Amino acid sequence: MSWPSLAHKEFDELIRSRGVWLFGAVLLIGYYLSLNPSATVVKAAVGSNVTIGAFQGPVGFLVPIAAFVLSYRSIIGERESGSIKFVAGMPQSRSVVVLGKALGRWAALSVCVFGVFVVGAVIGATRYGLFSPLKLLLFFLASALYVLVNVSIATALSAATVRSRRALATLVACYFLLVLFWSGTVSGQIYTLLTGVDVPAYNPPASTGLFLWRRLSPISSYYVLTNAILGIANADALYNFVVIQLAPTQSINHTFVVRQVFDRPVPFYLAKWFSMVILAAWVVGSLFLGAVRFERADLASGPANSRSKIQTWIGGRFEWLPSMNVLRTARQRLGIPRSVPDQSRSHGSEHSSVDNGRRERFTRWLPLARKELAATLRYRSLWVFAVLLLVGAYLTSTPPEYAVAALGGDVSIAAFQIPIWLFLPFIAAIVSYRSLSAEQESGSIKFVAGMPQSRGDVIVAKIVGRTAAVGVFVLGSMCVFILVRTSTYGFVSPVTFVLFAFVSLCYIAVNISLATGISAAMNRSVRAATAVFGYLIVLNPYLWRLVALLISRRFSSTPVAPAGGEPPPNDILFLLRRISPFDSYTTLTNTVLGIANSDEAYFTVLRGFQPDSTPGYIVGEIFMPPIPFYLSEWFPLLIFLGWTLVSVVGGYVAFQRRDLG
Repeated sequence: MSWPSLAHKEFDELIRSRGVWLFGAVLLIGYYLSLNPSATVVKAAVGSNVTIGAFQGPVGFLVPIAAFVLSYRSIIGERESGSIKFVAGMPQSRSVVVLGKALGRWAALSVCVFGVFVVGAVIGATRYGLFSPLKLLLFFLASALYVLVNVSIATALSAATVRSRRALATLVACYFLLVLFWSGTVSGQIYTLLTGVDVPAYNPPASTGLFLWRRLSPISSYYVLTNAILGIANADALYNFVVIQLAPTQSINHTFVVRQVFDRPVPFYLAKWFSMVILAAWVVGSLFLGAVRFERADLASGPANSRSKIQTWIGGRFEWLPSMNVLRTARQRLGIPRSVPDQSRSHGSEHSSVDNGRRERFTRWLPLARKELAATLRYRSLWVFAVLLLVGAYLTSTPPEYAVAALGGDVSIAAFQIPIWLFLPFIAAIVSYRSLSAEQESGSIKFVAGMPQSRGDVIVAKIVGRTAAVGVFVLGSMCVFILVRTSTYGFVSPVTFVLFAFVSLCYIAVNISLATGISAAMNRSVRAATAVFGYLIVLNPYLWRLVALLISRRFSSTPVAPAGGEPPPNDILFLLRRISPFDSYTTLTNTVLGIANSDEAYFTVLRGFQPDSTPGYIVGEIFMPPIPFYLSEWFPLLIFLGWTLVSVVGGYVAFQRRDLG
């Protein structure tokens, strides 16, 4: 089979899947939300081409997610199932397989993006008038190249890894690194480490190396290329930010616009067209490395023996965990009578058997939970997660002086607020999205029908076991970091630590429940991954806060547009923001730290209390007493409970109705 035939086969399979068109629907919604720029200067600068520019942000952020989710099992999925062994008997090389799968999936996603462009162009034309068809065509071609970059990265990782969970974990790390944090944080930190020159948020240094370093991320190069198509300045930021930056009223440069930083001609590698070279290099480099790795892989052995010595050591250290027979064995060894004396045995035997039956009914999931705990602790992704927590805590452990004065030694605890808030939902999704869907795919779930535990017991056991495993790494990371930082900030409050750990465990349980409930409801891992990362996208504060703002505008008579940066007393807006587990977690941890009733990061809240600062979403500063109960500090615990119950009940109902035979 040649690569065109293989690409055609991949295209036919993917274009029929629901995931592609679900992505199209989300992309169209994102486009619609971006279609109305708030600044008048943006409309004046690009005119009717606002219709085209509105595609930039949604494509930049959503295409990597769709490409990663729909391509990460393109090769490793067949390798895990064993069907990839047939590749060894085919005449074409394995490199052809990598190329064909990447091109087929790229074509399917590009068709979907093209459909969204057509529909979006019609919507935009009715609102802003006719636009430049040539610019729309060039914008689509640039977007198609960006799609190819992300599909190539995902396909290459699928070819290079031996487990789908490992491939997905790596791609999630790539999304954080290359899409969310590269241009804003990572590139500046690396540049400072290499040169010793700080990179301030405003007025960056005129360093060609720094500007090139920022553009090595695919999304930054995509922004440069599309800004050039729109006829805007040479910058690696969203077009509307660049236009606002170029307004005469702006005196500082925070979007790295080349002409505002350099007063001399720049090298060729900072030219607009060079961004195409960077994107092409990502395509060629990713496919080349993936093909080389895949050529050297032993397809006959499979991934069964990929456990490390550390994983084996951990797996055998949890046999001490309590099982149903621990108390019974201890009672027998100590010689404690099993019941009351003989004269009352007959009188209470009936009640004793009933009590034992009830007790076993509510504890029969414990052996399964212990098994899940031991298995989950072997995941390498949890070790990566622990490292990310420590790195994130280190990067946020040097707060301003006013934060140290307010929190004292508890700054070491507060340093974990943002890393846990940000990373934990994704690691929970990685370790749980296949907890039941993979067993349904392989057929091993059939053994559930012959077990004494019910299907509800299986769901509860998986949630409890995996929550405990993730909790071990979270609490371990916190303890290690706090011990190291004690010499800098002093001792932490034990009460604050315990409460912070409790809230974090609740946050873990919510996210594990969501992912496990979706896994129970889906019979395919790809569908489960799409649904899990779909809710992570929707509930992520960067998008959810915008959704809450739009809903508040529609259903509330109180204005929601902040005047002078201070939000209005709109209780619907505040409540909607906290419905997301992300913002519920920050609200609870701010309460534990004794800061304020707010869903923003702790240092943002403390900055709002400083002179010449505007308070943000702080309930006590915005609302007059009495404050509604649903905006109280501890109401997010009920939100956590609600998410957990909805996830467990929904997953149980779908799992109970499924025919496992």
